Amino acid sequence: MMSDSNIVQWLIPGRVLYAPGTTDTAIMAERTRLTLELIEKSGQPPMVHTLIDHRNRYTPEQIASQPKSMTAYTKFADDAIRERLIAHPLFGWVISVATPNMGLKMAGRSQSRHYRWHSVDTWAEAIHFLMERDTTLTELPMMDVD
Repeated sequence: MMSDSNIVQWLIPGRVLYAPGTTDTAIMAERTRLTLELIEKSGQPPMVHTLIDHRNRYTPEQIASQPKSMTAYTKFADDAIRERLIAHPLFGWVISVATPNMGLKMAGRSQSRHYRWHSVDTWAEAIHFLMERDTTLTELPMMDVD
């Protein structure tokens, strides 16, 4: 079992969450629950954003074995928890960095009508995108070279 700190943690306390990428639907569901919990406990206005980092996390075999269907990714979490998270007034952008396959990208796009979701190829693009969207953030760490 993965510890909570490996699923989601503060990158900037109260404002930006960091989550290692996964295609394991049980971990995705736990990440959704923890994100909501952290936002409710310590989120700060105007918004709390989440950066999901998929860089260098998968072998070619893992990518090949991932579900190809959007449905496999959109129905991973308890709907009540996901809806509470999406409806939370502090819930901001979810930015996926180096999303590993088209199914996961499409799942994010299909849900984007319900929340702010964006996919980028590099960490630098994620930082740039988020800093443009939320000018109240003064600095975000670069976290390794892409």
